Amino acid sequence: MLTDEAAGWRERAPQLEVAAQLQLSNIAELRPRPRTTFPRGRFDLVFVDGSWLALSCSFQEDMEAMAGAFRGR
Repeated sequence: MLTDEAAGWRERAPQLEVAAQLQLSNIAELRPRPRTTFPRGRFDLVFVDGSWLALSCSFQEDMEAMAGAFRGR
C-alpha cells in the first residue's frame, strides 16, 4: 500500500511512500463505500480474519478500478 506524502492541496506531483506491505492472500475483499464519506473514493480493505481498514482514493473512479482489479486477481 502506498500513501501520498506531498503536502498541500495545490496541483503537484505525488510523493508516494510505502505505507504497508501485505500478502495478497491476507486480503478477503475490497468493499467499495463510495457514498459514505468525502472523498467519494472510500473503500474498506477486509482481511481474512474479519478485521478491516477504511482507505480512500482521491477519486471514485480510482477506487472502482482498484476494486475491479482485485476481483480479477
